[in-house]
Amino acid sequence: MGIDSLRNEIDRIDGQLIKILRRRFNTAAKVRKWKRIKNLPLEDLEREKEIFNYIAVEAKQLGLGTKFITKLFKLIIEESKQQKI
Repeated sequence: MGIDSLRNEIDRIDGQLIKILRRRFNTAAKVRKWKRIKNLPLEDLEREKEIFNYIAVEAKQLGLGTKFITKLFKLIIEESKQQKI
């Protein structure tokens, strides 16, 4: 496999990541809308704790650094809260 095909594979993966993030942001927006309708607080720190515990286990099982994954998901969650979808 040459460098160009490896780079093309990275490009395809990056595109998939972007689409998955869009889906996650859209779903988070639906959760926010549901919470507003039900008059519930938008922030749920207990749920965030569950997410961080889950991703740490998943990352460890896949041999990924939990520090990196935690930082990444903190960014994703913060952006999800800011999205105006």
